[in-house]
Amino acid sequence: MKQFTSRIILYLCLLSSIASCIISSSRHPDQLEQNLNRAGKNRSQLEEVINHYQAEGKDSLKVQAAIFLISNMESNGQFSGRWLQRFDSIFQYISTVPNDHELLKIRDSIEQGIGKLNDSAFNFSSDLSALSADYLIRN
Repeated sequence: MKQFTSRIILYLCLLSSIASCIISSSRHPDQLEQNLNRAGKNRSQLEEVINHYQAEGKDSLKVQAAIFLISNMESNGQFSGRWLQRFDSIFQYISTVPNDHELLKIRDSIEQGIGKLNDSAFNFSSDLSALSADYLIRN
């Protein structure tokens, strides 16, 4: 009886692992297509990455990796803007500040110099619309 129970548990674990793999691999095509659409004019660059690895034909793992990467790119990118251009020098200076009162003075002087912090102070550039095929293939 104990051996029978162990086999059932083993089969259930195996079945759930297989189901998990099937479910996770089946969601990539939908996400891939959504992200290719989100890429806009850069769609051809992302498709070129997948085509590059498919053309090699030797390593399907690289094709799967490229599809996974592009399928999960939607929230990745970089921020830029007036505030961020000055962050390096600000962080270097803030690391030497001894107390919170001094930090508030620094914040106030920064806001006087470059304006109050708000969403328009930052620009977000999505990797979907910015990364080239050459960059993705090389890295």
